[in-house]
Amino acid sequence: MSQQGGSLIEILIILTIWGILSSSILYIHPKLQNRIHLHLFSHQILTDLHRLKLRATYTGQNQQAHLHENHIRYLDSSIIRKCPETIQIKKGTTQKIGFKPNGNTQFPGTITLQSGRQKKEISVSVGPGRIHRK
Repeated sequence: MSQQGGSLIEILIILTIWGILSSSILYIHPKLQNRIHLHLFSHQILTDLHRLKLRATYTGQNQQAHLHENHIRYLDSSIIRKCPETIQIKKGTTQKIGFKPNGNTQFPGTITLQSGRQKKEISVSVGPGRIHRK
């Protein structure tokens, strides 16, 4: 007759290993938290700028985003993106980005987001309004 399942000692060993691994993840998490917030926030801004460009094309009106110290305000909409506490919009960054109805850039520039030593840049190119993140 074959035995199925595990003994009590095997289960305790598995639970101990699982506990050690989960506690190590909790230790690593604070170190990665700023990086994760920066990545997610920069991705959200990138998505918002793509939507702003599409909105300019769809409505036939110029669309703009104004950058402030701790938030980004999209004109002609009620969207205000507040920066997480750990992220700053660096000074020297363009103060506004805009798109014309044909999809071209009205106000090109680069948005620099920083969290600790980590930095992300979102650039809007002159002309056809290409948006990319570094």
